[in-house]
Amino acid sequence: MVTINPQLWQFQQTSKSLLSARDFFSCTDYYQSVILFLWKQRLVDDHVEKIKTSLM
Repeated sequence: MVTINPQLWQFQQTSKSLLSARDFFSCTDYYQSVILFLWKQRLVDDHVEKIKTSLM
């Protein structure tokens, strides 16, 4: 039977959750930038399509 210091265990759990939260937020930042990039690309594509159709 191993005795575990409850404060130490609590600290480890807290730091684990903080780490996962930080990873989660960095992932969401990454996905937001990707979505923003794709959205800009789509806007550009729409603009190009409008120019093409107006030129035809």
